[in-house]
Amino acid sequence: MGFTGHKADSFKLEYISAFNQLEKAVKEQSKDSYMIEDPVKRAQRWIEERKAYDKAAVKADYFDKQMHNPGLLTATVIAKEYGKSAVWLNRYLEKLGVVYRQGKNWIIRQKYAGKGYMGYDNWSDESNKHVRPLLKWTQRGKKFIYDLLAQNGILPVIELMQVQQTDLLEGGY
Repeated sequence: MGFTGHKADSFKLEYISAFNQLEKAVKEQSKDSYMIEDPVKRAQRWIEERKAYDKAAVKADYFDKQMHNPGLLTATVIAKEYGKSAVWLNRYLEKLGVVYRQGKNWIIRQKYAGKGYMGYDNWSDESNKHVRPLLKWTQRGKKFIYDLLAQNGILPVIELMQVQQTDLLEGGY
């Protein structure tokens, strides 16, 4: 700011004032709501914090419920949470390089074996003449699938409904 003269001094003062206001606004916005002195701004910030918390809580609740559910799950059970079929899920996981098909069996790729994502149960026809291994998923595996699908924008139906409901409430409808 190497300007000189009356107009330059006025400009410098306005610039400094604007900078200070911007700095104050940035500091106010980065504070937690309880640190803001202005009651209206404090309430607005609290609402923003609460919305962020509510969105995170939906995911945390889902994760907590799922991780405490013991047992192995079929692809059908997992797929139904997304409104899809086991065929769709297995093919999608195959496309992502997680599983491959060997005859009538789905097999997890070596890269993911030994991570606690899956187990095998025996499947048999009614006469027990035809027995084969059936890939099933642990809770850890279900979480792994959830993360993979979420990275690709695919969420369980229940979560989509909760997000839509939150969006409706935020929109004031």
